[in-house]
Amino acid sequence: MGRDYFEELDELNGTWSTAIAWRPGLLESMAALQRRLTDLNVYFVGSGGALALAELAALEHVERTGLMATAITPLQLDAAGSSNSLRRTAVVLFSARARHPDVRVVGLLGRSRSAELTVLVTQVPEEELSPQIARAFDEIHSVPRTPKDGFLATNSLVAIAVAWLRAAAVELPAAPHGLNVATPGYREPPRRLLVAFGPEQRPGAIDLEARLSESGLADVQLSDLRNLAHGRHVGLARRASDTEVVVLAGPTSADLATRTFGALAEIADPVRFDSPHSGASGALDGLLYTMRYFGALACNDRVNPGRPSVLPAGRRLYHLRTRPTLNSSDSVRHILERKMRAAGDLFTDSAARTRWVDALSEWHDTAAHREIRGVVLDYDGTCCESSARFDPPADQLKEQVERLLEAGLRIAFASGRGPSLLQSLRQWIPSRHWPQVIVGMYNGAAIHPLSDDVHRQTDPEGDLKGAVEILSDLRDDSWVVDVRRHQITVTASDAAPGRLLALFQCALAREPALQVRVVASGHSVDILLRDVSKQRVAEALGCGRGNTLTIGDRGDLGGNDLELLAYGPLSVSVDKVSPDPMRCWNLGAPGQDPSDLTRHYLAAVKVRRSGARFAWALPSSRRVSEGVQRGNEAG
Repeated sequence: MGRDYFEELDELNGTWSTAIAWRPGLLESMAALQRRLTDLNVYFVGSGGALALAELAALEHVERTGLMATAITPLQLDAAGSSNSLRRTAVVLFSARARHPDVRVVGLLGRSRSAELTVLVTQVPEEELSPQIARAFDEIHSVPRTPKDGFLATNSLVAIAVAWLRAAAVELPAAPHGLNVATPGYREPPRRLLVAFGPEQRPGAIDLEARLSESGLADVQLSDLRNLAHGRHVGLARRASDTEVVVLAGPTSADLATRTFGALAEIADPVRFDSPHSGASGALDGLLYTMRYFGALACNDRVNPGRPSVLPAGRRLYHLRTRPTLNSSDSVRHILERKMRAAGDLFTDSAARTRWVDALSEWHDTAAHREIRGVVLDYDGTCCESSARFDPPADQLKEQVERLLEAGLRIAFASGRGPSLLQSLRQWIPSRHWPQVIVGMYNGAAIHPLSDDVHRQTDPEGDLKGAVEILSDLRDDSWVVDVRRHQITVTASDAAPGRLLALFQCALAREPALQVRVVASGHSVDILLRDVSKQRVAEALGCGRGNTLTIGDRGDLGGNDLELLAYGPLSVSVDKVSPDPMRCWNLGAPGQDPSDLTRHYLAAVKVRRSGARFAWALPSSRRVSEGVQRGNEAG
């Protein structure tokens, strides 16, 4: 199994030289991701050798932004978010091959707990990933492939690390010290290793622990340079004869390392590595050294760790599928969690949880007994993914829309888009149904039957003219500003819509006050006249507030579906929700694809002789309470 580990080490210089010379354009999308992470806390996730990569990324993020970043395993991510929202937090997973079952779990965990961004960084091109994994993440960033790794990650880890740090504008040396400094010569392999490290060398220490533990070459203990002083020296003294001590340091910890090294020399014969580089660059330097240092130990022990013998039990362990919170049979728990996060309630508050159980049951009873005469659908992010908004929806969703039209229901589509939406809808809605369909463009500013021909108008009306002037003062070269008569749309490759939303809301509040407002979608920020909203589309459908089912993806404060999903009691979200207990519930499974959830919502509209009803099954209030309580006790 695997490749020759020593051949992999010989290839590291070539991998470094290749990665350090990658064109900036190759890393452009990853650099844009780094800029979007600038104002977010981040969980960097990795398993095995990739955990060292997560540590490196966390160190760089804290150093650059001053915000929180934590390196954790997939199972730790489940625990970290089980009762907490991941709002204002991103989840970034490193996995070179993206084959392990935990990869998809991480994506689903991030998306189900309202993470601002859930990202996979891998060496597998997106088109080669399984659809289940690709759909679980908001973004996938693929680093060019390098020489294949054996049992232990080497070249892939270095390539991804270099790409990540270069995208973050970290200066890296052409010839890193860790690739060239000598490692210890032949000596009897130790039974134990104590690795003492400075703060910037933690990634290298984690890497060495993974290699030693996975190969079984030696027992290993990790300790930072100061924690070592709290009793660990006593254990070292008792086991000094069969323990080797490795000290990893950098410029910020050099003095402490020197004094620690001197004290340790009285107990053992320590090995020391000092990187001349600080911060993330020095951390990567130490990572390169630990790969080579481990190779020297393996050579001394006459084993090739790239080709281990893996027992059947080991293969079963690798392929075990975890059952995180999101796979709980009590799916209603997650419905409640979404609402409680939106309302700022903690799920651990039993009194608040009981109130929300009652609210869900009351809303569900109301929705189930209302006759549905019309349906209003947001389009981008609801009927199709925002990234594929110019493609037709999935066939199964189109079939549900046509089913309801055949049954005589009226349907409206509400979108921030302009006349291009008319053209998209005409491609798949049969012309015989066009009289039943209306289209609300520019977030409801322009409402027309599907059969109308509408042309773009680029001269802004009213106070939108003043908004254009303010935007020109704020203008960033990375923004794309599209000015139309009814709306200004801004997209930016290096900023999440939420960041632009806050900026524009503040800037447009300047005196003299403009009669405009700002809303966000999954891919852009729109500036509208104050009296414009998608709720106008629902009113234009003419089916009545209590008899119109509304479906959208951004029902949160500042979202462009907020008013639409507040229109009447028959409102459901496929993504973000409001804290209103009688509107805007998300009934989907954790991590469910939004457009797939839309299809399920439409399929739940059952047409009978007495009229159409929303037949979505939920347990009774008593069963919900009991199920949630059992879930809490199990957790």
